[in-house]
Amino acid sequence: MNRYFQIVVFSWGLAAVILGGCSGSKQEQDEPIWKHVKLRDLATPDVNGQTDSQLKTINFNVFIYDMPAAKIGDLNDIWQVLYTRQLQFSNYNAFRANSFKVGFGQQGQNWDKIGEVLQKAGAKESEMLSLLLTNGQSDYVSIAVLQNEQTVWYFPSGDAIEGATLGPGEITLKVRAQTTAEQRGVCKVEMQPAFPARILGPIEEAAGQKNSDFLFSGCRLRLKMGVGDFIFLGPDKYIADKITLGSLFFSRAGRMPAVRTYLIVCTGIND
Repeated sequence: MNRYFQIVVFSWGLAAVILGGCSGSKQEQDEPIWKHVKLRDLATPDVNGQTDSQLKTINFNVFIYDMPAAKIGDLNDIWQVLYTRQLQFSNYNAFRANSFKVGFGQQGQNWDKIGEVLQKAGAKESEMLSLLLTNGQSDYVSIAVLQNEQTVWYFPSGDAIEGATLGPGEITLKVRAQTTAEQRGVCKVEMQPAFPARILGPIEEAAGQKNSDFLFSGCRLRLKMGVGDFIFLGPDKYIADKITLGSLFFSRAGRMPAVRTYLIVCTGIND
């Protein structure tokens, strides 16, 4: 099993300083965070003045936002400007039954609109995660920590709900990317919720034991992406139970309930 790729976590306050400078007028501070940031600015930087083209890598940035649950209706303004025709669902009924919604966008079309909607809705406590995948490799974005063993309820096919006993560990979004032979600068991407297999100890490996990820394959999503393409992943509704897949992915209960959304941007394809 691939180990978790270590990622750099920024608060949007810090990101605003890095991307927008340390000073500015109140009007500038009230503008959308990424008003002056283009998708090309998010690409992975050169290392020691050299590109990583020889590494055959595919790069993603994952932006994570928490917004007040009461503002979930504002997300409709985002769904209306994104597309689904580029997306291939393993089981669309299961995807929606688990409270997942997704849309596809491209550079120059919908980027600023998403920022405006999230700012208006009071999105905050965000992170920016960088994924660097070698061709055909899978990695994981941590979504929710299961401190103890528990039953996670989900819809495998969209009709009857089932439970999986998981934990301790993490519910993740498993991301796999591979370049295409027929078209340069394009990659095939597969994403699905997963509970990664635990790492076996030397004795267990010597005994021939095997372990594998638990995959919520009913929520699997496939698409082709180029640099600047992105998907926005969010909830259909707020669920506060902390025992369903949709709740673990998108809901944060507490004194101020919040919903969590994910913006996943392809920032580099070195094929």
